[in-house]
Amino acid sequence: MSDIPFDRAALERQTRSMVFDTPAGTVPGLSERGHRVYRRQVRLSVKNGVKLAIPIARKLLGKKTIEAILDRWLNENPPETRLYWELPLQFAVWFAARYDEGAFADLNLPVAAPELMHWECVEVAAINAPDGPSDDPDAINAVDLSNLEIHDQPADDRKVVLHPSARLGVFRHPVHRISLKDAAWPEASDVPFCVLVYRPTGEEYAAWMELDPVTAQALAQAAEGKTLAECRAFLAELHGAAVPWDALLARLDTLRERGAILGYAA
Repeated sequence: MSDIPFDRAALERQTRSMVFDTPAGTVPGLSERGHRVYRRQVRLSVKNGVKLAIPIARKLLGKKTIEAILDRWLNENPPETRLYWELPLQFAVWFAARYDEGAFADLNLPVAAPELMHWECVEVAAINAPDGPSDDPDAINAVDLSNLEIHDQPADDRKVVLHPSARLGVFRHPVHRISLKDAAWPEASDVPFCVLVYRPTGEEYAAWMELDPVTAQALAQAAEGKTLAECRAFLAELHGAAVPWDALLARLDTLRERGAILGYAA
């Protein structure tokens, strides 16, 4: 065995530079051809991981446009995650931000493109998110349920426990209603769409449902760890006495029955 210590961090930096930097970095001991092949294959694998997540956007935008956008992503702000399934959402967040900055004016993209890509990537994130605690420090939205006593009934001092895969999105366009079979760019709506997407425990598909704004606001508060009493106070301040609290609790119970929330915990 060699007495030379193995520096994993240095190797990771060198490999990342070789794959994403321009000009490309090098890894000691690898030939020039090896560098080219490895860089091409890894970048292709990363792009394919995103392409698989956005079939509708690929169909509507076309191969050439998608390739141009993905190449810009890898050149400008390559992914940081080590988890393959997190690649699409990292891409979608970057794409939306750069679109808002006008970075894609030359591509003449539809205004719904960022929302559609975000929606498709959020579905992938929900499908792959953990059901509970995760040992991986990079796992997103991993909720430690081991010390929680979860109840079926709400109470003022209890918090809503969302399923760890739950994601809440707000869209100006009904991108969540587009199907691959009859894909077409939707018109913007005067009223935003609030959509909750999650993966039912033990399943391998994403389920989603449209929410009214009040329920969506309550869940957003719940995601911040607020108790039901705090949620009610927030909604009362926002909407006044018009918030039908009993009706909201009934909607939360429906979400619990469907698995989008696990219950309530102190």
